[in-house]
Amino acid sequence: MKKILSLLFLLSAYIVALAQDVDTTIYKPVEYPDGFTAQIDIVYTQVDGWDGRMDLYLPPKSKVLSPVVINIHGGGWNHGVKESQTGYSTFFKKGFAVANIEYRLTGQATAPAAIEDTRCALIYLIKNAKA
Repeated sequence: MKKILSLLFLLSAYIVALAQDVDTTIYKPVEYPDGFTAQIDIVYTQVDGWDGRMDLYLPPKSKVLSPVVINIHGGGWNHGVKESQTGYSTFFKKGFAVANIEYRLTGQATAPAAIEDTRCALIYLIKNAKA
């Protein structure tokens, strides 16, 4: 009986440990003003099967190109996600576009991968500025 109880205890501890590794965080979507548009999960680069994605928040169309704020989420290059970022109202009020980018974390690719991804996002924005 002791062996069965010990086995059940170990099994339940193992299941709890596995459950803690699953990220079930739900992030609040970005709120943007009327007239703005959102383009979510645009692929700006592909590297070894990984898709670099960005979310673009664009002001109403005008004849003049809008300045763009590029947001790079925090996390020291080793954790975090772009979806955790939502505080862009100051930029929206000034008519800025916002590009919220993701990058490969250090657990997925070693330095300077995150910097290269950020550079690729910038190049994508420059090449597609008129669109």
